[in-house]
Amino acid sequence: NFKKIVLGPNESLVRNQFVSSHSGKYEVGLDQWGDLVVRTTDFATVLWSLENTVNKNLDGSRIFMQNDGNLVLRDVPSDSYPNGRAIWDSKTYGNPDSYFVIDNYGAIAVILLQSSQELWRGGPEPESPPLPTPVAPSPTPRPTTRPTPVPTLPPVDRPTSGPLPRSMPSRVVLRANDKLVRGSYVSSPNGRFAVGLNAGGAMVMLDGSREIWRLEDKQRKEVVDVDFAFMQSDGNLVLRDRSGRAVETSKNPGSSLKIDNGGQVYVLFEGTVLWLDGIPRGVYTSPSSPNLSFPVRGVFYYAWYPETWQVEGSEVFYRPNLGAIEGHYSSGDPIVVREHVKALDYAWVDLSIVSWWGPSDRLDRARITHLMDETVAQNSPVKWTVYYEDEKARDDSVSILVSDLNYLKKWFAWHETWAHVDGKPVIFVWNESDCDVARRWKQAGQTAGWYVVLKLFGGYLNCPDQPDSWHQYGVSDSYLENPPFSFTIAPGFWRADQRTARNPRIGRKRFCEQVALMNESGQKWHLVVSFNEWGEGTAVESAVEWQSASGYGDYLDCLHDPVRFGG
Repeated sequence: NFKKIVLGPNESLVRNQFVSSHSGKYEVGLDQWGDLVVRTTDFATVLWSLENTVNKNLDGSRIFMQNDGNLVLRDVPSDSYPNGRAIWDSKTYGNPDSYFVIDNYGAIAVILLQSSQELWRGGPEPESPPLPTPVAPSPTPRPTTRPTPVPTLPPVDRPTSGPLPRSMPSRVVLRANDKLVRGSYVSSPNGRFAVGLNAGGAMVMLDGSREIWRLEDKQRKEVVDVDFAFMQSDGNLVLRDRSGRAVETSKNPGSSLKIDNGGQVYVLFEGTVLWLDGIPRGVYTSPSSPNLSFPVRGVFYYAWYPETWQVEGSEVFYRPNLGAIEGHYSSGDPIVVREHVKALDYAWVDLSIVSWWGPSDRLDRARITHLMDETVAQNSPVKWTVYYEDEKARDDSVSILVSDLNYLKKWFAWHETWAHVDGKPVIFVWNESDCDVARRWKQAGQTAGWYVVLKLFGGYLNCPDQPDSWHQYGVSDSYLENPPFSFTIAPGFWRADQRTARNPRIGRKRFCEQVALMNESGQKWHLVVSFNEWGEGTAVESAVEWQSASGYGDYLDCLHDPVRFGG
């Protein structure tokens, strides 16, 4: 029976403001007449009233949790009492760090946070309200505090026949204005998993009595000493320590936090998963897809919108209009993902290479997973990999590179749409121009079992250590051909923060000519810069400025059929 915090120190509720229980069956708050009541959430049936308990009319204006632990009901403010006069209190003063809570059966209480000791109790008797429909019981009783720690987190049992279903029943952990405190857990609908804050202030997941997951930050350090997790009214999930400092945020307003039957926790907004963590849907044990067949047509793809519709404060120049897309979009929007996968198919793309900046705030997990799942849903042959961007700015050690490659295997490479060559998952790397990068990546790729494609540079063939393959990412006034590895084309280059284009955008006829040359080149990688890098003005995705009768725009038309559309 998990308790939800209604009010923490110095927090209050006013008339017609209610907070629901974790079960969603009951809520507590001040009604329109200023009475503190517990009622059902479906029909607002009052099950308990403070007025009936104290046998007098209260006419309260605000219920306030003082920082000394006393729960106080105050009337309407006046000149004599600017904060309102205290008309009732729980008489629990002298107990700082106390909270006002509601449990799954409608009982309300003032409790000490650390010990959960009840200092005052109200609400209906257990037999009064209709009990919620019980969840199927777990094989073992659900603990209310963290079990004895284990040295390492054991793997979750997974079926041997393939990954789990991508969509699973789920339960809300936090809605807007909800809190989760230390020692509080919410279970998945099947009762197997529970997510919450342990006694040390870490957000963890339990499988039965075993701890199987802990929340980590971008640097993959455990997020600890969290006092409570709070879903703000704008939907942003914030984890705060005892000083009130935010130690982790989801940065996704208008959302709810959920847990599902597969052990994933995620932030959901209007049906779209924006933030994802917990347990991956599958495990990499062997190649998840057939080897790519050369030549391979690849496009560089960017899943970083709406965050990058401006460059140094300047709006992008063009207006996307692919299919149902109108103007600036969000990369997580299901409509956008659907239209993009359809467009990749139309352009005969074999490989989509997603810009990736390392394990992030779980946006990468949500957005890349969404793209791959939609590819399966459309029965598309497109395969996916990432463009490892961090290498350009950092010279990470081999051990860090191996760690990142293992992360990619854990979250993505098991998926049936991940690209493979020579029985190994593929990764493209944006790197600096020296042979040391080849040495480190060759070693990392061999250690972690990856097919590594580095960005070429002057003298790259003279490096003593050679990766599996090379490619070129760039824009010129023509095309970039580097036998026997890659043939790269782009429509132009015009950064949004620059007054003039570095490489003016070419028209349909000339782009179709370059596509035809690429098709006949015989190089391994036929690369397009880019599908949708709008900030640098290299996108071939349809826009108002080059829309066409097909609905896919001039440049995707050329990729579809350079002869037909090149006239």
